[in-house]
Amino acid sequence: GVGIGTVSRAINNSSHITEETKVRVMNTIKALDYQPHAVAQSLARKKTNTIACIIPFFTGYFFMEMLQGIQHKVTEYKYDLILYSVDMPEQKETFLQRVLEERRVDGLLLVSLDITKARAEKFRQSNFPIVLVDSNYPELDAISVENLEGAYLATKHLIDLGYEKVAMIGGQLKSFPAKVRLDGYKKALHENDLPFEDHYFVACDFADEADGFNKEAGYTAMKQLLGLGADRPRAVFVSSDIQAIGAMQAIREQGLRIPQDVRSEERRVGEECRSRWSPYHL
Repeated sequence: GVGIGTVSRAINNSSHITEETKVRVMNTIKALDYQPHAVAQSLARKKTNTIACIIPFFTGYFFMEMLQGIQHKVTEYKYDLILYSVDMPEQKETFLQRVLEERRVDGLLLVSLDITKARAEKFRQSNFPIVLVDSNYPELDAISVENLEGAYLATKHLIDLGYEKVAMIGGQLKSFPAKVRLDGYKKALHENDLPFEDHYFVACDFADEADGFNKEAGYTAMKQLLGLGADRPRAVFVSSDIQAIGAMQAIREQGLRIPQDVRSEERRVGEECRSRWSPYHL
């Protein structure tokens, strides 16, 4: 016995409805087991209660842990999460364009992926909410760890211990964190008058996963360094925990003991970064 607008005001707890009418409408809704149509509501409110997340192929430990945190917070606020997994570089641009054009989400998280100046400007000009995670762009909101400083401190620590042949195992260089961690490694070498030698740096571009930060990549990279024979490095900065597990396996397979033959040290660089770096002393 009331209009559609009155039902809507009752459901949305509007002040423009009497308590008596509201109770009558809500009792009827309960009796009929009526459920508001979520899509229709989102169109009316111009709000979807959905967040999109564009992320590199997410089988890696790091990304799974991150997604658990994102999902926990999204659920807490009664939002839904749409995931876009990037296997190829061109997919990222397709997903970014889709998010901007279709407007099926209220905001976007772009994880461990670069954004071009042109694309960033489109998001900024359209006033569409976007947050970069583990990446950055000057005019966009971003959450990132101290990739450069962490890599610099880990490498400098090894140099301060007296090692001159310091190698690095990194991720795939198309990954933003991998590129910045390499810069930190080079900075420490440069400040201590040590040359950057190509054969002492292994970028895990051969890895199947999108960023190269995985156990298998760490194993293969360490085997490559150990294969240098007499010219092998005497210390290695491994740029992620999960790679370090594979690197340790490769060291043990060579008959070397940790820490007797290979001094292993895992250090946390900057508590606020929540990022662990694993230098290995050979």
